Amino acid sequence: DIVSNLEKMLYIYDDVVGMIPRYYTAPDARLEGRIPNEINYLNAGGLAHASRAGCAVGPDFVRKMLEMTLEGRQVIDHVFFYENFRNYMFPNVFTKVLDYHTSVSYWSSGWVNQGFINIFGCLTSVAITPPVEFNYFGKSREEFMAMMEENLLIYVSNSEYNVDNTFMQDFLPWSSHSSLDNLYSGLNSFLFRKCGGVNFLKGFFGALEGLLVRAPDGKGDYETAMENYYIAASIGANADLKDFFTGELKWHLRPAALAEVHAKGLTTMSLSATTTTTTTTVAVAPVCS
Repeated sequence: DIVSNLEKMLYIYDDVVGMIPRYYTAPDARLEGRIPNEINYLNAGGLAHASRAGCAVGPDFVRKMLEMTLEGRQVIDHVFFYENFRNYMFPNVFTKVLDYHTSVSYWSSGWVNQGFINIFGCLTSVAITPPVEFNYFGKSREEFMAMMEENLLIYVSNSEYNVDNTFMQDFLPWSSHSSLDNLYSGLNSFLFRKCGGVNFLKGFFGALEGLLVRAPDGKGDYETAMENYYIAASIGANADLKDFFTGELKWHLRPAALAEVHAKGLTTMSLSATTTTTTTTVAVAPVCS
C-alpha cells in the first residue's frame, strides 16, 4: 500500500507539473529507469536533487508509516511529498522564470521554489484515490495548510508589511524563525483553495515555459520574477488576479505584465485572503471565488 500510494503521488506530480524528472541511470543496473526512494540515516529529514527522480529519507518516517498501515490507515508522510517534489524544480524553467534574490544578499534566493516544495504535495494529496492521510508531525492536511496560510493572513492584515520588508527578506518580520518560503507556501495554499485546486496548479505550471521569453535578466530582477508569478497564477485561475496582487498582496505590477494578462481576455476577479481562513476543498473548476 505504501509503495502504491507513493506511485500515485508521482503520477499526479507528473501530470500537474507537465514535466518528468530524469530517471535513475547507471552504475546500479538493477535501478535503471526506476525512481529510488532510499531509507538511510541522514543529518536531515530527507535529501533529493532538482530535476532528477528519487530521494532519501530517514528510517523513522518509514517506521511511523508502517505502523499506521498496520492500524489500517493509508498515510503518506510529508517528507515523501516534500523531498520527491524537489525533483520537479527544473532550473531551466521554474527557477529561471520565478526565482529572485532578496535584499539580504545574492545568495538569498530559492524562496519561491521552496514555497512550492513545502506544500505542493500537501495540496495535491487530495487527488490520490482511494484517499490517503497527510501527516506532518501529527498535523493533518487541513492543519498544515492553515498553518501556512496564517502567514499570508498576517501579511495582508497589517499595513506595515510590504514587499520591501517582507518579500525581500530572508525571515518574516513577525516571526524571526520563519523564512520567506513559508509565506509563499501560504500564498500557494490560498490560491489553490480559492482558484480551482489541482486545475489551478496545472494551469500555473503549464504557463511557465511560455514565460521563458520574459524571464528575469538575473536574480536581482525581482520585479519581473514576481510579475511572472502573477501571470502564471492568473492563467492557472483563468482570471485576472491583479486586484488581489496589487491590493492585499501589495505587489507592484508594471504595465507590460498587466497588459500580458489582459491580452489573454481574462476577466478580473475579486479575491481576498481576509474573508475566510477555512481550508475546505474547492471545486475543480478553475474559477476564483
